[in-house]
Amino acid sequence: ETGRVVPRRVGFQAEIDDCIRRLESLLAVEWGKSDESIEPRQARDSVGAEGARFDPLALSTVMDHSRGTRAMSPQRRERIERALEVLRAWRPDPVLVRFVHLGTVEGEWLAESRDLEDVSDPNPCARATALFDREAERLAEVFSAVRIARLEMDGIYDPALHDPWFANFDWEGFTPEELLLVPSVIALESADRLAGEDMRSFSRLLSSGRPVQVLVRVQPSNNPGAETDENPFQHYRTELGYLGLSHRQAAVAQSSSARHRHLMECFLSALDATRTSLLLINTGLRKDHGLVALNSWLVAGASIEGRAHPCVRINPQAGDYAEARMDFEENPQMGLDWPLHPFEYLDDDGNRVTEELAYTFSDYIFLVESLRDQFRVIPPGCDSVALLPIEQYLAMDQQLAYRQVPFIWAVDDNAILHRVVISRELALACLDRLNFWHALQE
Repeated sequence: ETGRVVPRRVGFQAEIDDCIRRLESLLAVEWGKSDESIEPRQARDSVGAEGARFDPLALSTVMDHSRGTRAMSPQRRERIERALEVLRAWRPDPVLVRFVHLGTVEGEWLAESRDLEDVSDPNPCARATALFDREAERLAEVFSAVRIARLEMDGIYDPALHDPWFANFDWEGFTPEELLLVPSVIALESADRLAGEDMRSFSRLLSSGRPVQVLVRVQPSNNPGAETDENPFQHYRTELGYLGLSHRQAAVAQSSSARHRHLMECFLSALDATRTSLLLINTGLRKDHGLVALNSWLVAGASIEGRAHPCVRINPQAGDYAEARMDFEENPQMGLDWPLHPFEYLDDDGNRVTEELAYTFSDYIFLVESLRDQFRVIPPGCDSVALLPIEQYLAMDQQLAYRQVPFIWAVDDNAILHRVVISRELALACLDRLNFWHALQE
């Protein structure tokens, strides 16, 4: 962020310095027309002993200036002097980024950096909105002064037109370049809070157009907003990305630590956006979720493969149509319901066999140890025509699917292949994930 913001600030300071020089030149020229200028002073001195009672400026207002210059009006002089005062007093905010969070973010990088400001608040979205408004109001004064300086230097300031406009000037009148000079405000939020108690302030921020970034860490195996003791598959999943998409003018991105390049592109796009941005990040599972054997990067990648957390970027500035707005390229095998991968194993006769297996939402959930109660291992030799791979089950007419029992393949600690039955709740959750994937494909 430093490498992007500092050059903008340097350029803006150079513009301010130029405005100061040129406004000072305007006033210097005007001084030459004052009572100390040659023409009025000569007129005063020619009066003789009573010259002290003579007002050369009053004479200047009635003199023929067709071959000279007319004195600046008091209103214009006051306007220029006020703009100069604001520009001379301007000092840039040393803070480049303000992080607003619930008090759960720690680290030396945050505490020791002069460029970052750490703000704790029970409602990060509302506080981030207020912080942006505060900084924008402070900048509106100097942006106004720069614009007034330009108009005055070009001699086209029209009080009837411009006075009312500057009287109501705020961030909504900023140019994109001016918006990028406002220090970044980033709200770090909880998925559960956004889907619950903080929904109102979250929605209001997304609809406001303010260039504030909302960063959310999500777990695709959870249902945001669900009760603590609630099964995550008890209801249709709350899709915060789709909720963000419904706020049509907000930039929305879903990314993952397993796709670091895509994630960095999303970060940088959000920082350069001149509108509200929502970034949903999946970082896999932490050890406090009970998963120690598998690393977070692997689990995060599995959530992309299993359509649990598709990578998506929505840029409203690209146009009004979804085809122009949507960047969907980061997802594997985008045209299929589920990615297909070769799977190699030894059959009962010891022969090496390779099959293509679909990687589904249920395969991803199988990695989450706390949700293993959604699966049951089928004992060896227990065969039935009702057993059906989950991808085939999901592709069936649901009026007929109730006769079938969906399963996935898994290996145990001894590398022995097993069929694992999926609960009805998880099978319906897979159907819900597939429905969401189809919506994104469309």
